[in-house]
Amino acid sequence: MSDVISCFLLHRKPLGFQDLKLHQLLVVELFSDQPVEGRLGPQPVVLDHTSGFEGLLFVDDDLLGVIGHSNFSSIRATTCVYKGKWAYEVLISSQGLMQIGWCTLNCRFNQEEGVGDTPDSYAYDGNRVRKWNVTTTNYGKSWAAGDIVSCLIDLDEGTITFCLNGQSLGTAFTNIKMGPGVAYFPAISLSFKESVAFNFGSRPLRYPSCLTYPVDGYLPLQNPPTADLIKAHKLLGYMKNVLGTSIDTQEEKLVDRDVAVWRLHGDATVLITLAHIFNHFAPLMCKVYLVEDVLMNFLLGILEGGGSVDEHPLIQQLLDLFWLLMEDYEVNECLKQLMMSLLRAYRFSPIIPDLGFQIHYLRLTTAILHHEKSRKYLFTFDVLRSVVFFYIKTPLRVKEAGLEELILTTWWPTHFDKEGKDEREPADESADERLRRRAYERGCQRLKKRIEVVEELQVQILKLLLNNKDKSTGEASRYIFLNKFRKFLQENASNRGHPTALCPPEYMVCFLHRLITAVRASWDDSNRKSPGSVSSEEAYVPPQLFYNGKVDYFDLQRLGGLLSHLKKTLKDDLASKANIIIDPAEIQPCPSLLLQRHMAELLSLDKDMAASFLNSVLNQLNWAFSEFIGMIQEVSGRQVCATCFDLSVSLLRVLEMTVTLVPEIFLDWSRPSAELLLRRLAQLLNQVLNRVTAEKNLFDRVVNLRLPGLESVDHYPILVAVTGILVRILVDGDRQGVSRAASVLLSDPCFQLHSIQHLLGEGGDSSSTAAAVASSIRPVVGSLGSTVAPPIPSAAGNTASSERKHFSLHPTSEEDLCPICYAHSISAVFKPCSHKSCKACINQHLMNNKDCFFCKATITGVEDYTSHSATHQAH
Repeated sequence: MSDVISCFLLHRKPLGFQDLKLHQLLVVELFSDQPVEGRLGPQPVVLDHTSGFEGLLFVDDDLLGVIGHSNFSSIRATTCVYKGKWAYEVLISSQGLMQIGWCTLNCRFNQEEGVGDTPDSYAYDGNRVRKWNVTTTNYGKSWAAGDIVSCLIDLDEGTITFCLNGQSLGTAFTNIKMGPGVAYFPAISLSFKESVAFNFGSRPLRYPSCLTYPVDGYLPLQNPPTADLIKAHKLLGYMKNVLGTSIDTQEEKLVDRDVAVWRLHGDATVLITLAHIFNHFAPLMCKVYLVEDVLMNFLLGILEGGGSVDEHPLIQQLLDLFWLLMEDYEVNECLKQLMMSLLRAYRFSPIIPDLGFQIHYLRLTTAILHHEKSRKYLFTFDVLRSVVFFYIKTPLRVKEAGLEELILTTWWPTHFDKEGKDEREPADESADERLRRRAYERGCQRLKKRIEVVEELQVQILKLLLNNKDKSTGEASRYIFLNKFRKFLQENASNRGHPTALCPPEYMVCFLHRLITAVRASWDDSNRKSPGSVSSEEAYVPPQLFYNGKVDYFDLQRLGGLLSHLKKTLKDDLASKANIIIDPAEIQPCPSLLLQRHMAELLSLDKDMAASFLNSVLNQLNWAFSEFIGMIQEVSGRQVCATCFDLSVSLLRVLEMTVTLVPEIFLDWSRPSAELLLRRLAQLLNQVLNRVTAEKNLFDRVVNLRLPGLESVDHYPILVAVTGILVRILVDGDRQGVSRAASVLLSDPCFQLHSIQHLLGEGGDSSSTAAAVASSIRPVVGSLGSTVAPPIPSAAGNTASSERKHFSLHPTSEEDLCPICYAHSISAVFKPCSHKSCKACINQHLMNNKDCFFCKATITGVEDYTSHSATHQAH
């Protein structure tokens, strides 16, 4: 090829307009792609959606993106490799359970076993931080949404390696199976609603530098368009030369000029030359690889000098040139691919302290949207995709994000009020605490300023989309954007649409925050022109608009409450208040606190209803947790199993809230059923603690394995709820209530000391809250001695006389034990059948059933058994 070029240059004649077309054709057609061995399959490489999958999946139109829609779905690519060194990248869109790697054609997957679970498949799982090949061991780092996993296979040495965001995780597998008939496909298994996008080489690899591990030589599965790349770079070079050259008509010679000051309305000779260049350049700009590698990098280079976007008019001039010299379909495809490339680059860029990558891509996006014709075309683009621009990715790995250098020390309040704020005065701080707090606050301010730069660019983008002063004819940008925005809300309102059409909540929150900021800015700009109007800070939407039925909310039933329920239950109240303007000052700032106050008042005053309510909650908790334990023993029905666990946690949270709001329901034994409810609560808490905290038990194994469908099952959510209840009844209550609660907890037959020790932490690294729980338990345990649990050194004096009285009633023989629970002495006799049990068992039974345990006769009354016993002894 070099000989051809040399020969061409030696016989080159002076170039004129009549020779320009032939000259360009000779230059750009000198290059062609070369075939590569070691690979089988079609080009381009895509996901095999016809035969290479298991389970239900949603595959994008480009056959590179995939969303799992069943328990554990698998899919492989259309191309395999059998020798050489190969690589591909996976863009992680959600951080859930996935196994990514390589498999052979012989691998058979199902809804429970995926990539890495069969002998000839190998996978990396960043959710559980493990590698899989039938068996599993720890490997790598945790991944997060927005990360990129590089999958490398060396079929010369028989190794597989993975990289995360360009950093090698080390060799994962060695001595993999090789030889005749063995070829490996890229493959993935992913659980429900998890999503990724593959890059086999249709776009430039984001982290080619990691392909130097352990040595150079890895190739993408899909051939890069080498010949087209060379052509595009050459043509772009010609374009730069033309833009940087002007004709001095007086001296009849070419002179250099600053490219940045070039204007479209210039010399006709320049435009004719550019038209010849665009004849070859325009078709290349319809290819995503070339747009991302050539055009996007060229435009980013224009903005590298810094300054505001308005200080770089060259981008506007180039876009004018595109619309002038390219066919409409060519410029449309080019802009679409350019915006997609910017979205991917923004979303999957690593987080660094100054957020430099994110700022760089947002600046170019802003510059493009400044161009009116391009902006209006891009409105045809999917609004959901552009929402990505308004989200700032949270770093999962603090060290890699540079936060340790930005925030040098950590600090947190040690005393909180009920709203979670630090209730201590600055004067109460020690010198060390003050230094730590100030250093922490300075670091936070530095981080805040950097985030504000990104947010300002995001708001600037929305201001451009909300612009209603376009110069061209047709619909204004604001009108087009609002129509798109309404449709976007409709698609995301019911949460029942296609998974690919639903915006993730964290993206939606950021988008709406930036949108409100942009609307406020527009509001205030208008307010400055009309001094008498209301400012954005004082403006609000009257609450009655959410329920008077006069506004079409696109079936958004949850705005301000369920509309049908409000109309049914508060019909008269709404009718009388529908036209009343409500002062914002009268609106409660936290509806949750208002609801809690109403609930506390109701449970406190209506004792029978409170007992019935808690009995129902405890019954449901007992059922849900029992079902959960039964299911994990069989490892079946994972979705139902996870639902039972989530229901158990939710019910424990309800109990935690109730105990916090109205502790007297359990601790004031003058209330009906209070003692029974406390004993039932203690029984359930002990059962939960025993199951969850036992060493090397089934619960631990399920948590550690992170089985598909059981990702929510973990120690933290359930133990937090249990600890919250224990803290309220054993720490924050009055002395009598704490004494009663501790006595009931320890006298329960299910109580095991190691469960409390687990909460405290065996290494002595316990929190102040856990230590407080322990200090309240130790005096009671000390008084009980070995009757209930191993002795713990007492931290207080004698226990209350009521406790001693209670424990003195323990039976001395088995005949005196309750025949139902075998934990308490017989203390009640039923009428008319005269069967016996302890009061706790019969009271609990009578809350749900009036029939006798034993004979099924209807119980008409319950008498104290001690009187019968005394009469018997007298006789």
